[in-house]
Amino acid sequence: MGWRGLRVGYGIACDPELVAQVMKARNPFGVNALAAAAARAALGDPKHLSRSAALAAEGRARLSVGLAEAGFVCAPSQTNFVFSTPAGRLRILPRLCAIGAC
Repeated sequence: MGWRGLRVGYGIACDPELVAQVMKARNPFGVNALAAAAARAALGDPKHLSRSAALAAEGRARLSVGLAEAGFVCAPSQTNFVFSTPAGRLRILPRLCAIGAC
């Protein structure tokens, strides 16, 4: 689901210390009832899960290529996000400042 206010994240961990650290940073308001219902419905729909995974993979690949072309170094990912750092911070800083991002 990509609706604003209906985002639900999942985490699976077997390390109690890791869970304790993550819980320190969690949203204090939790998940609203509508988001929880939407998440249950999404998890119960194999076609939706398959489409969502395919869209995430496609978007991740497209974003990684674009970032690499712009001089960023992207870590390999199988998630729905891309971690990247600029290859040359000094080279990119003026470009970021030009668009008001620094």
